[in-house]
Amino acid sequence: MKLSLTEKIAFRYFITKSKPTAPVDEWYILNETEKKVFHNTHYQLLVSSAIIGALGILLYYLPLYFFPDYFPPYLLEWGQETYKIPLISNIYSLFLAILEVVILTILNLAAVHNMAQVCGFPNPNEADFQENIAALAQASLESKDKRLLHFGINPFYGVSKVSVFLLTLLNLLKAFLSNLIIKLIFRRFLGRVVLRVYIDLIGAPIYAFWNAYSAHIVFSEARIRILSTQLIQLFCQKLAKKHSQNADFKQYMYDMLHYIATSKRRFHYTQAELAEQLLLHFSIPIKTAHLPSENLLTLLQNAKPEIRKDLIHILLFGIIIDGRFLIREKRFLQLLQNQGFTEVSVTQVKSWLKGYLNGESIPELLQRIDN
Repeated sequence: MKLSLTEKIAFRYFITKSKPTAPVDEWYILNETEKKVFHNTHYQLLVSSAIIGALGILLYYLPLYFFPDYFPPYLLEWGQETYKIPLISNIYSLFLAILEVVILTILNLAAVHNMAQVCGFPNPNEADFQENIAALAQASLESKDKRLLHFGINPFYGVSKVSVFLLTLLNLLKAFLSNLIIKLIFRRFLGRVVLRVYIDLIGAPIYAFWNAYSAHIVFSEARIRILSTQLIQLFCQKLAKKHSQNADFKQYMYDMLHYIATSKRRFHYTQAELAEQLLLHFSIPIKTAHLPSENLLTLLQNAKPEIRKDLIHILLFGIIIDGRFLIREKRFLQLLQNQGFTEVSVTQVKSWLKGYLNGESIPELLQRIDN
């Protein structure tokens, strides 16, 4: 797993802070103490991140309005025209932005370390210790795990590059755009009766919200990486024990991984880890690029009934393991149920997902593989 410079710094932080603690149970099982630490960490991270977002707006605009003499514009003469450039205020804004990012990153690192430490994750004595540390570092920084591309799987297969670019750009600018839209609305309807300073300060709760949202994403990603790592290995071991010598079953593996990834439409740690572990346990060579030979419904229709059952279990596991159950996945599961391919319902998967996120594993799904 290649790491960027910031990820390497986060990696060193976790390595330095890591203290060997023996987990009292599996990582995918949360006891009451661990649940309490997770809950408190989540709450503290949300509140502190929101406060910092609001403070960033207040610390920028209040000095500008109450101490304007400290922010004189730079006068640029061009021909017979003179332009006022807010150079000092822009430098001040950049300073506040960098400071906010640094503080939020420190908070994220501390929160993720808290969660990992109480669970005894990862185990320094295991071979994949550094890989798991790297996974925590990426979760802290909201970095994408793009290992799927190494396995020849593209979650955005069939989507135009322009669409992917626009979606990424919108995601990056969501806080700025929402702040801009709210300001335009207030200026349009209240511009004559509300002072400009109050319109500018409207951004405080908006940035507070987006900071809290980002903090929630970090918490959720860290939780998923702690809960999923050992569970993915267990799932793959059970499947391999049952089908490792079954060539008919193995031929569908790449297609199933492809369909799970394209259903999620994002690069994610769990999808990459599931692909790596399944290919490893079934000794399947890595492809540079995989193109599906048929759509998923046709594939399942053509598969033998005894193979189809566990292919659907792979699909269900892939749906649950990243912590999201999307609308298109619910519709497809309903279609499979209508076709008589599975008796598992949308309600049942929701229940499994809730239990998984609550640190109760997915025992019923795992037992189905043994039957």
